[in-house]
Amino acid sequence: PVATKTVTGPTTFCAGANACTITANAGPGLTYQWTKGALVPIAGATGISYQPTTSNNFYKVIVTNANGCTKVSSPTVITVNAAPTATITAQGPLTFCAGDSVTLVANSGAGLTYQWIRGVTNVSGATAISYKAKQAGTYKVQVTNSNGCSKLSAGKQVVINCREGNMLEE
Repeated sequence: PVATKTVTGPTTFCAGANACTITANAGPGLTYQWTKGALVPIAGATGISYQPTTSNNFYKVIVTNANGCTKVSSPTVITVNAAPTATITAQGPLTFCAGDSVTLVANSGAGLTYQWIRGVTNVSGATAISYKAKQAGTYKVQVTNSNGCSKLSAGKQVVINCREGNMLEE
């Protein structure tokens, strides 16, 4: 049989992103077994198409015809870039009185960039490793590495809740 394949999508992508799809040639009576590395069969990967998720491997397909004859395709090299870590550490209490603030600090690392988010909106100009939160809300940080891969942190809830006499300030 013939063993050719086509790739739809980029062969280099971020972990968790939509991967590329490798599709083998179609034909009557053909069966498929996808492999990675040194022809190691991928369990359950027996369809005409395969979406690779493992980094820095090369993928091939073994095509078998109705007579039991096989042919191995040329390799397709796939690179899956890791997403960065995205965490926030509060440098003080998250609940405070109006006029106060808390500094939120993202994790550090070589080549990382940052975008702070309050609720669902990017905070304009807030692209440093730390952010001084003065308003109530849920804060997150999107961390992007030098490969262009991003990860969004879990949120930190900032609450402004102080009583003066019998009045609640918000």
